Amino acid sequence: MKLVHRHKLQLAGLLLSVLGWILIGTCNYLPDWKNFNLDLNVLELWTMGLWQTCIVQDVGGTQCKDFDSFLALPLEFRISRILVSTSNGLGLLSLVISSLGLDCLKMEHTGQKLKKQLLLLGGILLWMSGVLALVPVSWVTHT
Repeated sequence: MKLVHRHKLQLAGLLLSVLGWILIGTCNYLPDWKNFNLDLNVLELWTMGLWQTCIVQDVGGTQCKDFDSFLALPLEFRISRILVSTSNGLGLLSLVISSLGLDCLKMEHTGQKLKKQLLLLGGILLWMSGVLALVPVSWVTHT
């Protein structure tokens, strides 16, 4: 494979990884993990996120309130908070490690074998980050 072609593939993979990390980060703060319609007032919709609960009114107003305590959350939300936050941290670490292994980044005293190992480690960590985000999203969706 040509060297220039490999550089482009590595940069495309890194950019897609950054995009995935950004999307997981936004997923962490979305208030719409769970929606409730309590049939008390059809003009209101209750939404629950990992960090706050919101009341969305039909006239366009939204009122949000942070959770009082971690233990007041349902079990799936407590575990989801931990897993998604860990996924964000692991994703950032994998991006740093992967970027150090790119062929287009020139570093002194770095052999090709070490760069391949860095790319492999970064890829494994990024895969683990994706699984850590996929588990809580699927679990909350299922329940």
